[in-house]
Amino acid sequence: MSFSTRHIQKRQQQRGISNETLLLAEEYGTPKGKKIFLGRKELQSALSDCEQELEAALLRKKHLIKAIDQGGVCLVECEGHLLTTFHLNTRKRG
Repeated sequence: MSFSTRHIQKRQQQRGISNETLLLAEEYGTPKGKKIFLGRKELQSALSDCEQELEAALLRKKHLIKAIDQGGVCLVECEGHLLTTFHLNTRKRG
């Protein structure tokens, strides 16, 4: 975030606007001249992006839990080619 003056800190406190909301405005807002607007359209778009990221994170979590349940895996590769894979909990042979 940019340097904040005493003036903006005072206005934030008076208007109940948090630093997190200002960070969202900087990230998702629409700049017009020296102003940055964070309206309903931008907020809905940001929320949609956040929900998609959350869904992807939950799916990744599901795959991680499954890999843990399987005891982990080993992936063998050579010069960019995937050769084989096996579970880590298999008995070691010879």
